[in-house]
Amino acid sequence: MSNEAFARVKLDAQLAAQGETLSTAMPCATEVVLPDGTRANYVLCDRHGRSLAVIEAKRFSVSPGDAAAQAQT
Repeated sequence: MSNEAFARVKLDAQLAAQGETLSTAMPCATEVVLPDGTRANYVLCDRHGRSLAVIEAKRFSVSPGDAAAQAQT
């Protein structure tokens, strides 16, 4: 299992614990390759397929500021 797939399993479990599921909330894409070549765990889209939000999991050792830079691309 890739790191991205493992992160999605963990994110799905955390969302389920809060009573949310991405599959029913809104359309989303998984393991999306961003313009800088990195991958996002999820990209939430509107009904026309336009990106609205990025969900990206990082290790505790990674600065949130570094993760924010990835999400902005």
